[in-house]
Amino acid sequence: MTVVNGVSPYSNTRAVQSTSTESNRSQELGQDLFLQLLVTQLRYQDPLSGGTQDTGQMITQLTLFSLMEQLVKLQQTVERSEQLSENGRALGLLNRTVEVLDDQGQPVRGKVTAVNFYSSQPYLTIDGREFPLRKVVAVEGEE
Repeated sequence: MTVVNGVSPYSNTRAVQSTSTESNRSQELGQDLFLQLLVTQLRYQDPLSGGTQDTGQMITQLTLFSLMEQLVKLQQTVERSEQLSENGRALGLLNRTVEVLDDQGQPVRGKVTAVNFYSSQPYLTIDGREFPLRKVVAVEGEE
């Protein structure tokens, strides 16, 4: 059997999700602020001024807003893809021998008999105990 040791790609999952959540909140706040500014500007715009620059600026702002919406959707798609990839990695460990760290940091070695998902997070069942995927430190054998 081949034992693969080293830094687990799953160890930073929670940090990435936390950063991702903070990023989403920041973007939502930025998007809301942008909308409030745009509405305020439209509310106080003088339609009789006839200035072509005001119309051009409004078109630019609407274009930027549309671009920002598309970027937010793209980010959500990437985050969903990352989640699906992580779920696939967890399912790929079924019936394989892995080593995980328990809550006290002690290694636990055993065969993965089940994969469960709680709050979209994969948990591996080893010897009747559940461990989050991010606790995997080694995987034995070849795929």
